[in-house]
Amino acid sequence: MNHWIQKLIFFFSLSLQNCSPNEFRKCTLFDYSELTDDELDELSEEERALGCVTFGAKKGEQPASATATCTVFMEIPCLGNHTFFVENSPCIKSSGISFPLVIVVSLFAGWLGADRFVLGYTCLGAAKLLTLGGLGIWWAADLALLSAGDIFPEDGGDWLHSF
Repeated sequence: MNHWIQKLIFFFSLSLQNCSPNEFRKCTLFDYSELTDDELDELSEEERALGCVTFGAKKGEQPASATATCTVFMEIPCLGNHTFFVENSPCIKSSGISFPLVIVVSLFAGWLGADRFVLGYTCLGAAKLLTLGGLGIWWAADLALLSAGDIFPEDGGDWLHSF
């Protein structure tokens, strides 16, 4: 009986792969954007490399980068370490809002303020709803501003990227 158990364990271990930092993972970056200058000065060089002082970037600029701590989901059976460090991860906070979705919502229901509600601007959405999109003027202006990349989610995060 013991011999069969050893064979099963051997065959099961053949099917396991080494844990990969590129698949089935959740990555985190430490948020240092709320720290004061004095608190930032107290961080060691290693600690600073694991977090972001600023998130996102202006139009045409690259965001800052840091080393992300990534963990392979524990439900994924693999051999080796489940935690990895991934260097040069962009400092981006995603709001979970898809840009193409907001464009479509703005195009078809923007005159009702639906685009502003989706973006988290509740008061502006209500005002836009009550004025029927500023009789179409506000609706057209918002559609143009969205297309030009001048309106972002209210929480300051970046668009949801689907890579």
